[in-house]
Amino acid sequence: RILCKAIWVSINPGDFQVRMDRIADTKYDPKDLRVIQAGDIVVSGIDVVHGSIGYAQRDVADRVVSKEFYTLRVRRDHKDLIDPRYLALLLRTAHARELVAGMVTGTSNRTRIEDVDSLLWLPLAPMPALPVQRRLAERVATSLERRRKARIALGTALTDANKAWDGILDSADSEDEVPQT
Repeated sequence: RILCKAIWVSINPGDFQVRMDRIADTKYDPKDLRVIQAGDIVVSGIDVVHGSIGYAQRDVADRVVSKEFYTLRVRRDHKDLIDPRYLALLLRTAHARELVAGMVTGTSNRTRIEDVDSLLWLPLAPMPALPVQRRLAERVATSLERRRKARIALGTALTDANKAWDGILDSADSEDEVPQT
């Protein structure tokens, strides 16, 4: 085992995004780490039944995931047939998660798929034409960007609303103060 710094990523089941998580020391064997590339489909072996499957953008290329994650790439000879963003979306559907639920091991919140081969043999719905896949993937990307902007706007509104308390709390604090004589 080697102690080294690794830039980890995570997948939030709710938003399809593979994102930077943290920089941390690790004691994993190098053979147990996987480097992801832009365009990879990243699957959390532990949370796949909850939809933790994402598409890696350029901002997470060359980052590290542990052996609890699997990376899938569309074969070169299938690039004209399959959009990896669509495939990641397809694997997140309720139907796919139901099929995966029948393959997991473990109990409660610690279920997992044992290996990537489990996913490779998963029966999939027929693939629509590539332009249809791309349009759907773009709709998802647009929706996620709108949601990101909405979260920022909500946070800003809450911060602004919170400022209304500043004057009230400041005056309450000053009323509690005992005058110095």
